[in-house]
Amino acid sequence: QGAAGVRFEGKLVVTRSQRGVIRQFNLKTGKLQETLKKEPVAPVAYVGQNLKFEANPATRTKAVTLKGLAKDVASVGLVNDSVAYVIRADATVLLVKPYEPGTPTTVLRGHIDSVTALASSGNWIATASADGVVLLWNWNEAFARPARDEAPGTLEEVWKTQLADLGVDTHFRADTLWVGRQDSFVELDIATGKLRRKLEVPGQICAFGDKA
Repeated sequence: QGAAGVRFEGKLVVTRSQRGVIRQFNLKTGKLQETLKKEPVAPVAYVGQNLKFEANPATRTKAVTLKGLAKDVASVGLVNDSVAYVIRADATVLLVKPYEPGTPTTVLRGHIDSVTALASSGNWIATASADGVVLLWNWNEAFARPARDEAPGTLEEVWKTQLADLGVDTHFRADTLWVGRQDSFVELDIATGKLRRKLEVPGQICAFGDKA
């Protein structure tokens, strides 16, 4: 199975597969140090065109099924314990609170090509896409509407930055946002979206992690 995530922990590189297998590698030698037990990538499963969110004992929430949300889905994951994102094939992102019935869904619109990366930190969500655009959103504002409003709302982005090519991965770090492109990394200021620096790298970037 392909890697679903990678991160740095001291002298280790930690990878997580799509089946939840976690492996630790020595950063210097590349040798496998340990393989850990399986853990779910996210408590979300596809059931036909529905999304099933598993029960979470830590937050005492029961399993929930959201009907119709799995149609034309590219990927799905969690922003935190209560908010989930659904990246759709039409270049939009849905934000939902699966464990709070009646909370209106919010749509993030702004890309004209497929969303290729999403990262979250605090109230921020960053999306990058094949159109070379990076958008920053304040997801907390998505749920400010009354619960009686059943129609999906649209959230406006905080800022928009145009890059030369698609963003393949993105991560927050302190007051900046790092975006991996096909052959370089760019560091953007979270407050303004302006470019701080650009790092050229050999080869092609598929994904990257955060080394403290």
